[in-house]
Amino acid sequence: MVTGAARAAREDPGVLRSTDAPALVALCLAGIGLLAVTSAAAWGRASRLGAGDGFEHLRQHGTFAVLAIGLVILLRRLDPSWLRRIAAPGALLSVALLAVLLVPGMPRINKAHRWLVLGPVNFQPSELSKLLLVVYLADFLDRRARGFPAALPRALGLVGLHVLLVALEPDVGTALFLCVLSLTMLAVGGVPLRVLAGLPLVLLPVAALLLWDRAPHVIDRLQAFGDPARSHQVWQSLLALGSGGLFGRGLGGSVQKLAYLPYPDCDFVLAIVGEELGFVGTASVLLLFGAFLVLGLRTVRRARAPFEGLLALGITFSLGLQAAINIAVVTASVPAKGIPLPFLSKGGSSLLVSAAAVGLLLSVGRTGREVRESS
Repeated sequence: MVTGAARAAREDPGVLRSTDAPALVALCLAGIGLLAVTSAAAWGRASRLGAGDGFEHLRQHGTFAVLAIGLVILLRRLDPSWLRRIAAPGALLSVALLAVLLVPGMPRINKAHRWLVLGPVNFQPSELSKLLLVVYLADFLDRRARGFPAALPRALGLVGLHVLLVALEPDVGTALFLCVLSLTMLAVGGVPLRVLAGLPLVLLPVAALLLWDRAPHVIDRLQAFGDPARSHQVWQSLLALGSGGLFGRGLGGSVQKLAYLPYPDCDFVLAIVGEELGFVGTASVLLLFGAFLVLGLRTVRRARAPFEGLLALGITFSLGLQAAINIAVVTASVPAKGIPLPFLSKGGSSLLVSAAAVGLLLSVGRTGREVRESS
């Protein structure tokens, strides 16, 4: 017998269900991120400049947070099968946006062509590529399950084009991320491992030649790995984490954000969380990401169709891998690379794309549950 609550949930897709749990976890992470960004960008900048002008960062991040919540609510209500119509066009759009960045005369920010300047807003196409590639590969793997020999070169070519364009910005960290994400989805989707095993051997020499002159800082970071003191950012990050102790210095009490740790509100925001909220705060973030992964995998099991299962798996793995890489960089476990911490790092592109991914994950869980309830 269906209870009154279950019947109401079936009739009204806006009713909160257990399948919405990933959004609650993401909201908790975003809340911690808002506090950390407020401290690192607003209070830290205000202290350095002697004025409250740093709160412009808080207003910007807060605005994107509100938009992100609206995006989750909107996409949760949609049927995920509609994505199949835009899978291939979306991947081609992604390539086009990445190619535009390399057009001569495009603005260069922080020695890289990574942002499209749209009036007062800077948009990072590589963030959108992370989601659009997942959608494309989920559709490709479902449609081409029996035709890999003929169709696989097109998919690999499109993935390779994404990786190449991002590497030329240059953004080596994101290029490697897209490569690992794509190869993992292809392997899980049934592409023979013997086919995928040879690709890194082909791509690595090409990447090395392309990046030798364009990204010398990559070599410096590799040389600094194993000796954190040679990397200013990583060393200051470790100092922040170590000085936080068990409960931290208290919200707003970070010292490293005061011009010691560059961009503490972006890639190294977890270091500020560790310094101000201590081991308890850092462990809470790790546990929340762990919970998100578990809930994401449960959504994969609830999917009503292979495409939606692959979509949920790709989204879960993408957000989890980004978090793992960022945490590893902050703790000096891997060479430094610019991968934001989902939901926490300051940046509208990352936050909105992560929110869109969560919304699609919820839609997969919602439609899967409705099928089971109606059967």
